[in-house]
Amino acid sequence: YFSGHFDSWEYRAELRSVRLRTREERLGLELSSVATPEQMAQKIVNAADDVLIRLPWRAVRHSFQILSRRGSDDVSALLLRMEAKRKLIGVLGGVLATAQTDADAEAPPLGAIAGLAHQVHLVSGDPGLAKTRDEALDLLVRHASAAVDEAEQAARPLDLDVIDFAALIAVPGMAERSNSLLQLMNFKLMKATMQEQVQVLDAAATAGAASLTKSMALAVADALEGAKEEDLGSAVKALVKT
Repeated sequence: YFSGHFDSWEYRAELRSVRLRTREERLGLELSSVATPEQMAQKIVNAADDVLIRLPWRAVRHSFQILSRRGSDDVSALLLRMEAKRKLIGVLGGVLATAQTDADAEAPPLGAIAGLAHQVHLVSGDPGLAKTRDEALDLLVRHASAAVDEAEQAARPLDLDVIDFAALIAVPGMAERSNSLLQLMNFKLMKATMQEQVQVLDAAATAGAASLTKSMALAVADALEGAKEEDLGSAVKALVKT
């Protein structure tokens, strides 16, 4: 019975133990199965704030990713998605605080912080939502900056894949650290595929990260000779942008 109702019960056969899942665990499982922006928005709007604020950061990131997909252009659907984003942004500080202080919780890595910051940065709406968004973004920027500072002081590479690094570059304030970021990621960037290098180049050029843009432009230009035909268009476009 319990294994067949895993959304409500956590059953461990090897320990012969069963536990009723918390409301935030049940909501997190529900959100993980949602595939459309409208369904996600409805679940977020219907959820209580005291449950949302205890969600794992992975569930919040997944929710933002689904909400950012193209959905219905109906006014009511647009308003519902905006309200869902407002609620998620409003509890983000509590979610991160729980992840940092709860012994049973997993703290989000830098890649997740960068991804969340990118999603939050894209949110637009009325002045009230913009204020909440900016406050949440400031919190995420501080978390990201602390992780970069730690890596820089320890003289170790950033624990990031190249795609997450592109998201990090877009985080406000990171362009000013272009030189440091290049040093911390140089080995991974030079070993990356041309498609990955193009994404970083585009992000760096958009953010105004001068030294990183120059370095990635040279890397992409060097890779053009052996590039596949279908990759040439995006590479040339990114180079022209610089």
